[in-house]
Amino acid sequence: MDGYDSITKKPEQAGPETLLLVLDCSSSMTDGNYQQCKSVIENAICPQPTMTGAYPEGAIGDDVLLGLREFGEHNPAITNECRQSELVVRPGLANRSQVLGKLNSVSFGYTTPLTYAINQIPLDLARARGPKHVILFTDGDGTCPDEDACNALQRVQQQTGARIDIIGLRGANADLLKCLNDLHNPNIQAQSANAENLNDIFGSMVRKNLEGKVLPRQSMHRSLWNKFQAFLHLEHKHECNCHKQPLNKIQASRTGYYREGQH
Repeated sequence: MDGYDSITKKPEQAGPETLLLVLDCSSSMTDGNYQQCKSVIENAICPQPTMTGAYPEGAIGDDVLLGLREFGEHNPAITNECRQSELVVRPGLANRSQVLGKLNSVSFGYTTPLTYAINQIPLDLARARGPKHVILFTDGDGTCPDEDACNALQRVQQQTGARIDIIGLRGANADLLKCLNDLHNPNIQAQSANAENLNDIFGSMVRKNLEGKVLPRQSMHRSLWNKFQAFLHLEHKHECNCHKQPLNKIQASRTGYYREGQH
């Protein structure tokens, strides 16, 4: 198996998987919600392998195109507060350090342009050719006079064919979550989360919807495995920047480890 799980996709979805994270950066997230989301995402992007060489369930594989959209962040360049949402990291493979950097440099805003951010998702996924998955984190309803977020999500899901998961933090968005669940659309799921179960809920969403995983070879010699762990320790030392210096095929042959998609 060469250290990888086999990946089987439908012919019409041939291509790499894409995961788009949509993150609320409005001022209400400063009470701990944002930090919890950031921690969960960081752990999924740069997971520590177990002694057997396997990554924890819920880790985001290196062969997944990962993107990040933020909304509600204060951006002086965008004068309309109800349009303050940006695709800060385009979906890609060798971009994990960019995602981590953006997560650590947020300037919280005062509005929650939730529906506007939802309506940008088709543009964010326009170049995706494989299965598409969106996970949206928010702790409140939109504060702008826009279309209802529930209707917008339904339309965007049908337009993109993506699987969309919404995480409502600390019991917020009760009406939105109820509306989404009442749609009975199997490709839109909404759950309420708190500090105790956020990691499990996020991990479950990733595990159920993303097939790509990167695993060290099970036959790796112990000394090589220790070298690999030392490499990971150095890469995780500063902001878990594990993709700053990706292994190439020559390096991989020396460690018994290779990230799919790198050349």
